[in-house]
Amino acid sequence: MSATTNLIFAGVGGQGVLLIAGMAARAAVQAGFDVKQTEVHGVSQRGGSVESHLRYGPEVEVREPASLRAEVAARLRAAAALYADGAG
Repeated sequence: MSATTNLIFAGVGGQGVLLIAGMAARAAVQAGFDVKQTEVHGVSQRGGSVESHLRYGPEVEVREPASLRAEVAARLRAAAALYADGAG
């Protein structure tokens, strides 16, 4: 098992995806982990898709989010699953 944990938060604009991801990142930093976070948001205020990828562990490498597998994927709306899975 890898020492790095990968999380994906996905939803649509206005659901708090970036807020939740930011809170998780701050919690990981406070716990003493190295943290890397990336966000994808375009027309988020118009109901468009929003994603945040978060990696934390003792020492985290920077990688392309598309090349990662997440241990946890939080989908804040059923339709957001289509965007997060690349089917949207």
